[in-house]
Amino acid sequence: MEHVIEEPRTRITVRVSDKVRVTLEQVAELLGATVNQFVVQTAYEKAQRVIERESVIRLSQRDARAVLSLLDNPPKPNEVSGVRLGRLVVAREYQRQGIGKTLVVAAMEKFSQIFNAAGGIGFFVDAKDHDAKRYYEMFGFISLPSNQLELFLPVRTIQEALAPHP
Repeated sequence: MEHVIEEPRTRITVRVSDKVRVTLEQVAELLGATVNQFVVQTAYEKAQRVIERESVIRLSQRDARAVLSLLDNPPKPNEVSGVRLGRLVVAREYQRQGIGKTLVVAAMEKFSQIFNAAGGIGFFVDAKDHDAKRYYEMFGFISLPSNQLELFLPVRTIQEALAPHP
């Protein structure tokens, strides 16, 4: 006799408009599934695609060769002067929820690892406008004299911000 071990299941409840409900019921019927089966399977497939898209880095052949070359021949310390974060964007509907701060801190942590391995003076960011500039300044970024929307964060400031505080 075969023993089947089932994983514990949890419930997810979703409220939708009548229009959405009717559409989901119609599609589920066309596929020969229940609405629950259709919604769960579709959401799961989408989640898998998002996870793959966000966790897999795709490079052109030229860029892959450049990365492999850097791995085979890493730069000597202090050959990397700084790292540029072109732009960090949070969709409007998700702003003011701490996501931007989380992303900036994560970038600081990643750049700290780069600086520890390759040296450098800090990292640069291009603010899209003066509101974004003020946002970056809250983290200690300073504007460059040549372009007020180009900001710089010294490596020492990053290290101090990331250091454990008693």
